[in-house]
Amino acid sequence: MAEAEALGAAEEGLADLPPVKQEFPVKQRICKMSFLIKPLAGGSSVQMRDVTKIPHGKNQESVSSPCWQQIADALHDYQLMIDGAKDGLWMYNISSDRYVVSQKDRERFDFDPSHEVYSLQAWQSLLHPDDAAQAVNAFVNFLEGTSDVYENTYRLRSRDGSYRWVKSHGIADRSGDGTIVSVAGSHTDITSEVEQDRLLYRLAYYDELTRLPNRTKLRRDFDALKREGMAFLFVDVDDVSYVNSVMGYDVGDRLIEEIGAMFGSRYGQQHYVAKLDSDQFAVLLFDSVDLDRELNELLEEVRSMAFLGDSGLHVTLSIGVALYGPHGTSFDDLLRRANTALHYAKANGKDQHQFYQTAMENYAYMYVDNVKQIRKALAEVQFEMHYQPIVDAVTGRIAGREALLRWNHPQRGLVPPGEFIPLVEQSRQMMDLERWILDAVYGQYAVWSRKERSGWFVSINLSARGLLSNALDEYLDYLTETHEVEPGYVELEITETALLINAGQTLETLYRLHERGFRIALDDFGTGYSSLHYLKTLPIDMVKLDRSFIRTVETVEKDRVIVSSVVDLAHRMGLTVVAEGVETASQDRLLRELGCDLMQGYFYGRPEPVYF
Repeated sequence: MAEAEALGAAEEGLADLPPVKQEFPVKQRICKMSFLIKPLAGGSSVQMRDVTKIPHGKNQESVSSPCWQQIADALHDYQLMIDGAKDGLWMYNISSDRYVVSQKDRERFDFDPSHEVYSLQAWQSLLHPDDAAQAVNAFVNFLEGTSDVYENTYRLRSRDGSYRWVKSHGIADRSGDGTIVSVAGSHTDITSEVEQDRLLYRLAYYDELTRLPNRTKLRRDFDALKREGMAFLFVDVDDVSYVNSVMGYDVGDRLIEEIGAMFGSRYGQQHYVAKLDSDQFAVLLFDSVDLDRELNELLEEVRSMAFLGDSGLHVTLSIGVALYGPHGTSFDDLLRRANTALHYAKANGKDQHQFYQTAMENYAYMYVDNVKQIRKALAEVQFEMHYQPIVDAVTGRIAGREALLRWNHPQRGLVPPGEFIPLVEQSRQMMDLERWILDAVYGQYAVWSRKERSGWFVSINLSARGLLSNALDEYLDYLTETHEVEPGYVELEITETALLINAGQTLETLYRLHERGFRIALDDFGTGYSSLHYLKTLPIDMVKLDRSFIRTVETVEKDRVIVSSVVDLAHRMGLTVVAEGVETASQDRLLRELGCDLMQGYFYGRPEPVYF
């Protein structure tokens, strides 16, 4: 800065500040200078008097040119220090409402560039709306207090419209009576530090995918949240493992993200939602008047929702409920008991809620033990296939056999599939078991075909997970070639439940299999919500009437009318009708009269193992 400019800038007003005395050696001379420092405006007001000994009679107020040069150099160095400092500087004079900031702050924050001096209102207008009240109150309290040091943290608006975190530090200058006259200080930009701290906090206490509080955060918050009448919900999203393994983990993540958003929208304002695990949530309901009704409505809402846009993916929830007070008062007690109720809900068919009961404790222990035993059964191949005949209604001859899985437990003997299939699915080894089933059935049919050459078909049940597997087509092609069994002799049975998980991808799979020559049968027909719809959209060859209609076909007129109507409709569409669960001669006779094509049930033979 030129000498004249430095002095000119130094003379601009902070006249109310007391001078600060500093001495500078200048070669062999000493210049005493009284600085009226105005660093925030960009210069210093300087008064200088040369007091070096000079000959008697000379004017002791004369100014030496070398001394002026040293002053200019000092001012230049001082300005460099200000410009090079990391922090911006500010000063506020109370009586004149004069607020001055350094060039650094004028450049990075949204101060009016046409001014160098402002009022405190200019600073206040730049405060973030969420910080304004706190920042103003803190500064007013400082001015009215006894401390000489001011510190506060808040956000100021920058020139690009964003907000930066600053740590403001100041020191008070007081008058003789102790009143603060002015305050001078600095603004330190701590945005990166705040953002880093917030990132670490978010990673520690929030789920990255859903942005919901995690288990650690819920545990920390629990004591402040707990109250009488509170319900602790442990929620599991059914069959997410299928989606992950078949459609990919990115699709599974998007599904969980959408479900988390649904929970947040439904409960986030008045209740508390947390993400506990990859596919599990916790919900604290504080004031639900009719909890049972609320949970039924939640299950129905999720059941009817189509996730991931137009993918056709539908999911269900299983919910375990523990009540604050009757079932415990600590976080660990309620979590454990809600989890026990959740396992009970999943083992009883999923898509439901269960309230904790003491009797479930023993069940939970047995559940864990059964899962371990199933893993062992898979490793030791304790499973075996049984086959039940399907007969032609006209000739009475065998038209096919349905392959049914059984668990030959070393101690318990034969375990029916209804008891262990849900556990196999939850142990996430269903795909391995289904591959074993397909290979065993193909191998057995190959033996039958070589011995009998009867031409009847074999029926195999496909799980929802199997239908969604991208490797199913390839594996069936491999079995066809290995065992020399033509697809036309293999019937693949599906249920409406399997279709609901991902109708779009399931339909694509079924059409591909049908084009390869496989028969497709819709099992348990008449029990779902959309059975008639599937008659139109699915590439099916056969419908299997659910045994619930067969059981009452003789005694309930409505069921007889339904069976007759379904048979007539199916025949008009070119489909074959199978009556399942036929147990008596009278049922057999009536179903033949109603036009059923094939018959299956204990009346014709129980499922039996085959050992050749």
